Amino acid sequence: MTMQPTYVPDLLCTPDAVPEGTPAVLSADGELSYRELWDQIAAVARQLRSAGVEPGDHVALYLPRSAGYVSALIAVMTIGAVAVPMDPEFPSDRLLQVVAVSEPRVILCDADNHLAALGPAPWLALDTRCRQGDVESLAAATWRERPAGEQTAMILFTSGSTGRPKGVRLHHAGLCNRLEWGHRHYRLADDDRVLHKASHAFDAAIHEIFSPLIAGGTLVIAPPGLQFDSLGIVRLIQEAEVTTAHFVPSVLRYVVDEAELAYCTSLRRVFCGGEALDMTLVRRFRDLLPAKLYNGYGPTETSVNATYWDCSEPFDGDIAPVGRPIDNVVCRILDEDLTAVPAGETGELWISGIAVGGGYLDDDALTAERFRPDPFACDGTLMYRTGDRIRQAEAGYLEFRGRIDDQVKVRGVRVEPEEVGTVLRHHPKVHDAAVVGVPDGSDGVRLVAYVAARRAHSPVVGGLSRIELPNGLAVATPSPDEALFLYRQIFEEDEYARFGLRIGPDAVIVDVGANIGLFSLWAARQADGVRVVAVEPNPDTLPYLQANLELNAVTADVVPMAVTDRSGTATLTSFPQLSYLSGLGTDREEAAADLVESHFRSTAAATGDTGTVDEAELAQLRRDTERRLAATLHQVATTDLSSIFDRFALDRVDLLKINTEGAELDVLRGLRPEHWHRVGQVCLEVERASAVGPEIRKILTNAGFSLHEIDDWNVDTAADVTYVYATREPTETGAGTAVPAASDARPGRAC
Repeated sequence: MTMQPTYVPDLLCTPDAVPEGTPAVLSADGELSYRELWDQIAAVARQLRSAGVEPGDHVALYLPRSAGYVSALIAVMTIGAVAVPMDPEFPSDRLLQVVAVSEPRVILCDADNHLAALGPAPWLALDTRCRQGDVESLAAATWRERPAGEQTAMILFTSGSTGRPKGVRLHHAGLCNRLEWGHRHYRLADDDRVLHKASHAFDAAIHEIFSPLIAGGTLVIAPPGLQFDSLGIVRLIQEAEVTTAHFVPSVLRYVVDEAELAYCTSLRRVFCGGEALDMTLVRRFRDLLPAKLYNGYGPTETSVNATYWDCSEPFDGDIAPVGRPIDNVVCRILDEDLTAVPAGETGELWISGIAVGGGYLDDDALTAERFRPDPFACDGTLMYRTGDRIRQAEAGYLEFRGRIDDQVKVRGVRVEPEEVGTVLRHHPKVHDAAVVGVPDGSDGVRLVAYVAARRAHSPVVGGLSRIELPNGLAVATPSPDEALFLYRQIFEEDEYARFGLRIGPDAVIVDVGANIGLFSLWAARQADGVRVVAVEPNPDTLPYLQANLELNAVTADVVPMAVTDRSGTATLTSFPQLSYLSGLGTDREEAAADLVESHFRSTAAATGDTGTVDEAELAQLRRDTERRLAATLHQVATTDLSSIFDRFALDRVDLLKINTEGAELDVLRGLRPEHWHRVGQVCLEVERASAVGPEIRKILTNAGFSLHEIDDWNVDTAADVTYVYATREPTETGAGTAVPAASDARPGRAC
């Protein structure tokens, strides 16, 4: 049947065409009669014209699924403007792209519901209050002089392989053809209630919204978010006595699983589309309900649906056919030379006829590639290249056989995996990405992304696992818990920014007992040009230190030796899962376990437990500690501190940080007297009551340092550990600018 070109609003029932008070829209906000709906349409049309909107202008609709959206959509079309639906539930980046490409004259929104990321934009708060003269003004609209085939009704954005969504221009004529055909073929009437649950950014929303309003029936609007709740959908169908609904097969599968679906006796017809429809699902649906089930097919570029299939027709295949063309649509199955393939063979589907849209907004090259003159027609009709492989059965119906590219449908939404890959590759932490569609185990498709991170952000580097710290710094670590423990002390509690400790531009730092390098990373971030000499003898820890310094671009030299008062070798006890407790000597397990327990008791006190500890928790802690303190003994090379000064020609050291778990005195003894004047500051820990404590203080005092001490608050008082901060007035070779100070009342534990 050939139809005369017309405009979508002309198909809709007006208040005079239905009994007074007939409900047009039911939603969570209440009920709108046809007269109230058209009053709202007239009000929005007046508002748009007052804002300077002319025929052909783009109007973005940043509105939730609601009666207001329906009124706004019809109003935009009625004044000859072009609707650009924007779903507020979509990611802001995609919405920003839609606005950038479509360049709307205005963006209609709910009051105070702007997309903040857009910044200044032509926002217009929706006003549906009808004023005197609005209805008469709407009736006097004169924009209908342009041929319908050339008039764009709306622009829908679909997935694009470049990472930029494609704006598809849909004409009034193509939409009217689909809507008028559906009205005749499916015989919707004024007692029908049609469920609207699709995102209005998808083409399925078009026939959901308009089909009941053409028939004089009622549109039932599902609240935002309900489309993801299968039981909620079933109950809404029951409560609102819905007669017509649309589902993509992957959603219908969940709906059919709901036992309450059997009580949805008001349903007369259900439409499927957007994905392959499995015949097993068809049979399950028909066993539950007497409602008719239809399968539809059609890319957005062909005005929603190009073919249809009545699922009650005999068919013994596994996947339901996509059916036969609707009125005024021609489906051509062609080979690579655009030659028709015989029935029974598979080719690429090209769609011709009035349904074909107007190409892609602001993309002439892609439009020329996908929309071509139909060589089989003599009137200049365009045909659209779908990219779908289709077989025409001997009986005339069409069967879907896959894609010629990697495009997939995910829950009915067309997705170009390359678009997802392109977006992923734009992420600053991603080096490369590939995205593919794979079966999800229930006849649907899910996307799987394979990502190669940039080396600086890779979760695994050289076989070493990395974590991201709260400040965004990524570090390799054998123990995430330990890394976070040390991070809090160094980066959050500022234990090295006390008593005037200074790290200025071009400072030189010697980190003795560098562990995995958190202190070195912290120091390098304090000023420009910081140089670090990181000393770490533990072969279990050394790879993590080297990786962290390299990946975070720290200017550093690594010394894989232990520092004592002489060169030679020594035994090192390594605890790979508690590496900061590793140190020279043997039989260190008991002391390390005591320190862990002391940390635990101190934390209990700090959190308000007044020092009391649950004995069950303590017993579990001891078991965990015993497991994590599985020790490995290594023979390591030793050197003295002065040898390091000589090796790296250190004429000054702005900060000497020492954490060697009991070997601090030997480190200090290894610095010859002539080198002490080169040291600007020292930070180390010491047991207050140990025999070495007085000698450490004496060495530092004799070298001209002022000493400040703080008890380590991470352990209870029984551990008797203190931090010593040794400072002196900066000289020309001194420490430079002070580190931003933390409260001296909050000490920390060194790394």
